Amino acid sequence: MSEKLISFCVPCYNAEKDMRKCLDSLLTQKDKVEIIIIDDGSKDSTPQIVDEYAAKYPECVIGVHQPNGGHGAGINKALSLATGKFFKVVDSDDWVDQNGYAEVLKRIEIDGDKIDLFIMNYAYFYVDSVKKIIKFNSVFKSNKLLKRNNVKRFMAWEYLTLHSVMYKREVLKRSNVTLPEHTFYEDNYFIYASLPYVNTLYYIPMTFYMYFIGRAGQSVGIEQMKKRFKDHYLIAHLMNNEYDIFQYKKTNKGLYRTLMHHLILINSIGFIYTRLNGTKEGIEAYHNLKKEVKTEHPRLYKKLKYFSMCGFVMCDGKFGTWLMKFSLWFARRVVPFC
Repeated sequence: MSEKLISFCVPCYNAEKDMRKCLDSLLTQKDKVEIIIIDDGSKDSTPQIVDEYAAKYPECVIGVHQPNGGHGAGINKALSLATGKFFKVVDSDDWVDQNGYAEVLKRIEIDGDKIDLFIMNYAYFYVDSVKKIIKFNSVFKSNKLLKRNNVKRFMAWEYLTLHSVMYKREVLKRSNVTLPEHTFYEDNYFIYASLPYVNTLYYIPMTFYMYFIGRAGQSVGIEQMKKRFKDHYLIAHLMNNEYDIFQYKKTNKGLYRTLMHHLILINSIGFIYTRLNGTKEGIEAYHNLKKEVKTEHPRLYKKLKYFSMCGFVMCDGKFGTWLMKFSLWFARRVVPFC
């Protein structure tokens, strides 16, 4: 059997209502991909649906049942089983656009050996079907093999997400990235930890990933973001301590800009939601994160506080609280799921 071009990871938890649409969108190219479905200890009929697809499509579907460990645990497991040239996570309530899907596979067949990372547009849908496409044409040249140093500056509202990237599996193996279990927003760490191992990238200016947003209880809802302040703290902590980002400032400015942009965003979110949580524990997490960056990463602290948008959400006192809330209000007008 020839090597599969993409290994898809589909983490599922109580996903019976949405997962068929997701899986069916991936199966349109079943001869070229493998689909690893992770049942993360579901309590509904998800396990039966996983077994149904695995039995019906044994040539490309792998079904896995494991105790609940969260989104990160599902990705870890799928990555350990994956055999495809590239690795892509598709959440069970999302799906892929068929035109973008075909274009990505075509490009892998032509230049897959040369490319470490694909960047693609994605669209997000609300429950009322309002749609917006997130593009990266101002950051990356389209349809060209790029080096890390070819990356342009990101605007404040532009950032890489798990929806927009697809890593070569070998790159992920070299990075040895392992995600924390029972933790939300770990996809930001997944992207960040692996980027230094990328030498070449390719931007396809087509919509590939369809991101469904607005479902009740979704992790990007503002109340859920406030509730999960510990996860924001943990992810910011992991990213700040992953490696010394300033080592790339002179050797590879394109990589440095990409990493720093991502780090500024995640620290900003960490400061906002630990503080916005409003509880004593949340406020303590805010001050701990701030102290941790200042004492352990003074160079990063200076960059965050005085030379980035993060400075707006690091101000203490009543004015600082107002500034933080205004910054969040403005940010969510541009990126509704930040």
